[in-house]
Amino acid sequence: MNFRNGGMFILLFLSTLTGSIQARDPAPFPEIFKKGYVEVKGKSEGKQSRFQAWRAAEVMAQRELLRVLQKIRIYGSKEIGGGSPAADVEGFLKGSVTCGSVYDEERGQAEVCLRLNLYGPQGLYDYILPWLKQNRIVPEYHLVYAAEPTPAIALPDSIPDGVIFDVRALPFQPALLNRILTSQDTLVFDPLRIDSEFLIAYGCGAYSADLPAARNLLLQRGSRNPLVLFVQELDRQTDVKVSPEQAGFLMASEKAFQVLSQAKIVFWVQE
Repeated sequence: MNFRNGGMFILLFLSTLTGSIQARDPAPFPEIFKKGYVEVKGKSEGKQSRFQAWRAAEVMAQRELLRVLQKIRIYGSKEIGGGSPAADVEGFLKGSVTCGSVYDEERGQAEVCLRLNLYGPQGLYDYILPWLKQNRIVPEYHLVYAAEPTPAIALPDSIPDGVIFDVRALPFQPALLNRILTSQDTLVFDPLRIDSEFLIAYGCGAYSADLPAARNLLLQRGSRNPLVLFVQELDRQTDVKVSPEQAGFLMASEKAFQVLSQAKIVFWVQE
């Protein structure tokens, strides 16, 4: 069952249930990626039994969760809902968990909170990754950056074992696939090359608005000597562009510590 059919199923089911989506909008999409989960609320109408109210609120929360998921960027301006991706509705809903519920006895009204993690088993990456790889929705780059840095590039005294991309000055947008390109539009790294276990567990990197916090995120991954790269250019707001010299640093780090293929990356974003 795809998004379109799943949406019809939910609308039909809602004809027997009454409720409303919580007025408060979910966190902005950059916040969703920083927190690592989507969280929504649904509220039933009043004067219902506990079970009826709870079920109506749950379905409303599911409907809102689907709405938010369809707006999450895959890359560039391409959103999950734009091409009806893959994963069927039931699969997404199975991954969500209840993060709270309240029933007002006096009003006969319930409120349910649902959360879907982006990472980890039964998270969004876990469900959508097979579809991403099968359909190759990201455009192929015919020019790929050389795997070895040129001898002219002076590497740091010690090769970095992680990387922090400083994108605070740019309109950077977190996405399921934040790629790395050179300023000449050659592909340095495609997140779909990340080992599946790491992509499911960590996505294509972490996101932080604080440098010490970014370093701590990498430290938790065993990275004690991260390289901070100041990014001056983006492609379609989601892909980072680096200089050939910076690409050389990244390739050296990848060869020594699998920095890219194990997603030892943090994007340092605006508050």
